[in-house]
Parts: sequence; structure tokens; C-alpha cells
Amino acid sequence: MPPPRAPRQAVSRGVRGAGPTEESRAYAALVPSNASRISRSWEWSAQDVGAGARSRSRQATRQSLSYELMVKQYQADGRAAVVDFRALVGPLPADEQTHGIYPYPARLLRHIPRFLLGCEQLAVADDMVLDPFCGSGTVLLEAIGWGHRATGLDTNPLAVLVSRVKIQPLQAHHAQQAAAELVKRARELRAPAPPATFLRKWYTPSAYGVLEHLTAALPELHVDPRVRDQLQLSVALLADSASNRDLRVPVPVRSKLPSRHAELDNAEYFAAFLRHVDRVSRAGARLPEVLADRAQVRLADVRQAVQLVTPPGTAGLIITSPPYGSAQKYVRSCSLGLGWLGETEDSGTALLERASIGREHLRASETAAWPVRRNWPTTVTSTLAKVYERSGPRAALYAHYFADMADAFVGAVPALRVGGRFVLIAGANTVAGKQVATHALLAEMLASRGDLRLELVVSNRIRSRQLLTKRGRSAPPIADEYIYVFEKRH
Repeated sequence: MPPPRAPRQAVSRGVRGAGPTEESRAYAALVPSNASRISRSWEWSAQDVGAGARSRSRQATRQSLSYELMVKQYQADGRAAVVDFRALVGPLPADEQTHGIYPYPARLLRHIPRFLLGCEQLAVADDMVLDPFCGSGTVLLEAIGWGHRATGLDTNPLAVLVSRVKIQPLQAHHAQQAAAELVKRARELRAPAPPATFLRKWYTPSAYGVLEHLTAALPELHVDPRVRDQLQLSVALLADSASNRDLRVPVPVRSKLPSRHAELDNAEYFAAFLRHVDRVSRAGARLPEVLADRAQVRLADVRQAVQLVTPPGTAGLIITSPPYGSAQKYVRSCSLGLGWLGETEDSGTALLERASIGREHLRASETAAWPVRRNWPTTVTSTLAKVYERSGPRAALYAHYFADMADAFVGAVPALRVGGRFVLIAGANTVAGKQVATHALLAEMLASRGDLRLELVVSNRIRSRQLLTKRGRSAPPIADEYIYVFEKRH
């Protein structure tokens, strides 16, 4: 499959702050007003959940008409139109439902799944929606908001925890009462077992001691699993906010500014923990109880275990934004929270990074042995050859990335039923100074399977999504993401 031709130029030509493109204006005219859509999006009754999203069929129909226009235009000229999904959906509150409970890196712009999941061509009432790279659960929460069921997988334990908290409603007082009891037990604890040693350098003695006592007391607290998840997430939030890291940088880097915590004592750190619990639990209380158990999240690798979670042919829609190859430091950005939750080695996150897709480093044996596959599209192998001319180690990283993604597609696509859609959301990377259209290469890998038909390609300008793609000063950040929609034919 040749890569899609260049997108139509926006009227604003990508200038920040300019208005929506011509295409976006046309599509937005078919979508209902933002206020009516958002207010209805989370008004659920037990009857609504049992019947899927039928109560909002008029709204879904309008979005379906918009989607139909996009498809007709793409099928007519084969060009990826620039679509402003913010204009299509309208402004969304930063703290809407549970979306803002944790600052997970490179979160998917929720306007994209908000729009796509309301299109009847992509998902019908009560469909199973699968996200094999669910991250912090944006797709899962949007799916259940539209009346679907959802399954998410991820290899990052903290991502799985965030997603579980995000999709499960819970009355705030349950977690708040448990948090008060946890703080009481933590204060009384005398000699807790020490956590991973790499954590000590990031904290003042008071902050370290409070985190040490909270994490030691938590396993002995007998509470509902949903309450435990909220308490664990609050510990992870405190792990970041109480650290000496520079909060302006997405990965842990020692701050060069004067310490924010030098004068704080134990009582202030315990109070900060309770504030985190209060914020997380209040967000969880915004979810209607009828959404409970509409989604599941598993700590699993799509390359190996998807059929254990989603049997073949049972998903109506796969919508996912896979990791960016060796560019996004997903594990390292979560390392402090992972450490306090007991999910790392004593020395750090090396094992977790090694098991992830899009990792930053390879062992010497992996750099020497490239996992090139015979069935890869020639554009993938030729791109790797060009990168190799500039940097052998970087080319090896990308060869492993594409091999991992090929295995991920082998694991995920069988879960999709015939007639279902696979939505791939990805962008480009700068690798060793060379711009690589990673999105197009991944799409070609999907198309080369033979059982998927490309239906639509559009692009969306990234304005605020934090992608850690910069390696040195020569690598610009990702400017656009592309949305590829495939239909499963057989």
C-alpha cells in the first residue's frame, strides 16, 4: 500500500491559534453542538446501559454523517484531509469525569475517540471496544461513555492502575475513610521494609519516610479493590509531587531550582496524600454507578496474551495509539510511582523498559542481530537502511520496534470480527536526524496482512500532547497525528 498523499493544506497553514480548516468547518456543521453532546454523554440509566447507546442515536447519526463525508472525500481523491477534532467536538473540561486524575505521558487527545466512538459505522450499541495499548485508559472511558463495553491491555503496571481507577465509579467517602485509616496505621508503623534503593535520592528524609510508611501499611488494609486502587494511585501521585524532580520535565530529572520540600515535615506530606485521595475519589464519584464493570483492564502484552482476554472475533472495534518508537519514555516517566508501588527492580526500571515496545535502549546482542521479517513491506526495510546509513544503533532500535509492532498486530487483529474496524492513531518520528513517517509504515504493515481494507485517512494537528520525541537539539517534536481506519474483510 503506498503511503497516503500529502494532506490538504489548512487555510491557516498550521499557524497556531488560527481557525479550523475548510474540511473541519464542513465536518463540524454536521455535528451537534458541544453543550448538548457533552451533557447527554454521561447521563446514564440502567436501561441506557442495557440498550447500549440507543438513547443518543440522533447524536450518533449526525456524527455518522460527518464520518461518511470524510470517507467519501478520501475514497474520491485518496488524500488525507486535515481535520481539527477539537473543532468537531468542541472544548472539553480538563477535569471531565476521571480523565484528569493522573498526568500520564502522551495521553491521546480525547476528542478523537469521543468523535469516532459516536460514529455508527465504527461501533454499534453494546459493541466490545479493544485498546491493546490502553495507556491511561482514555479510549476505555470514552467507550463506556458511549454505551459500549471495553477491554484494555498494557505492559506498564502504573498505566493499568490508572486505567482501572479511571473506569470504575466509587463513592468518594469510601476512599476518604480508608485513607484516614491508612494514615493512622502508617504513623504507628515502626520498621517498614525499605523500598527500591534507587528512590532514596529523589526525596527529603521526611518525604521518603512518609512514602515508606504508607506503602508498608497499605497491604495490611482490608478494603474494596476499587478503594485500594485509588489509594495506590494517590501514593503514586505523592511520589511525584513530593520528589525533588523538576516537574517541568516529563521524565524524572533532578531540579536545579531550590528544593520545594526542604521545610516540610511528616504531617504536611500526610496531608498532601489525603488531598490526592480527595481529588481522585471525587473524580471517581462523578462516574455513574451503572458504568461499573463495563470495562476491564489487564496487565498483559498484546504480542502474547490478547486471546486470553478477548476471544477471536468478539471485538467490534479496535482503536489504539501505539507507542512511538524509542521516542516516548513511557516507563521512565512513571519510574517513581512504579518504584513505590513495588513494580521495579531495586536499581530501577530496566526490566520493565526491556519488555516494552518502543524502548530506548538495546543490549549489545540485540543491536547486532536485527529482527528483520521477510513479509515486511519494502518501505519499512528501505527506511531502516536509510537510517542505518546515519546511525546503526538507532536503526537497530527501529528494527526491533517494527518487529514488536508486527507481533502486536498479529496478536490484536484476530480479536476483531469480520466487518469490524481497526483505528490506528500514530505520527512521524525524527530518527538520527531523518524524518520517518512511522504512521504510514505501520499502516502499510497492517494493509499487507491482506484481511484489512483501508477506508479512511485523516490527520490532526498536535497542539498540546506531550510527546517526548526530542533526542538532542536536532529532533523537532511531532507536529501531526494520522488516523487510519481499516475494515476487516475476512
